[in-house]
Amino acid sequence: MESQKMKRKSFLLHLIKEMQKAGSWTGETHIQKSIYFLQNLLDIPLEYEYTFYKHGPYSFELREELNELRAEKFLRIIPREPYGVSYETGDYVDVLKKKYNKLLEKFSSGIDFVTNEISTKTVKDLERLSTALYVYKEENIEELNRMVEKIRELKPHLTVDEAKLAAEEMSEILGSKRIS
Repeated sequence: MESQKMKRKSFLLHLIKEMQKAGSWTGETHIQKSIYFLQNLLDIPLEYEYTFYKHGPYSFELREELNELRAEKFLRIIPREPYGVSYETGDYVDVLKKKYNKLLEKFSSGIDFVTNEISTKTVKDLERLSTALYVYKEENIEELNRMVEKIRELKPHLTVDEAKLAAEEMSEILGSKRIS
């Protein structure tokens, strides 16, 4: 059981390091949404439980794990005014990476896709896009106009154009060969 948790932590640390390389802000929202996409779009079995929350899909379990990794000195937070903090991998991350290298290699194409196509987006874009994925996966809505309606129902502060853009972008991602 504990080794499964360590594999997941190793995966998370590797993802954060790759997100940094790609130019992501690597704030909690970026990490939350990147993991959500890995699990729910690319079917990588990380098994974080997500709930629909204020800014879209959110995992309290993932937040706890980020705090554990900070306490264990695998992660540190870097203040970035005026918007909050970013996560940065700590000194011991390479120890875990070596131990779980085969696992990381197995999912490298999914990690590459998420770090380059998802994690570099703005927080607002991540909220819209992760909500669109939520509507597609959890509500089983594929038709564009119904997806826009449901996004607006869940996120009334989004304009029709913003919801439409999110639905169109999600449809493009779903139909794209980039994620295979």
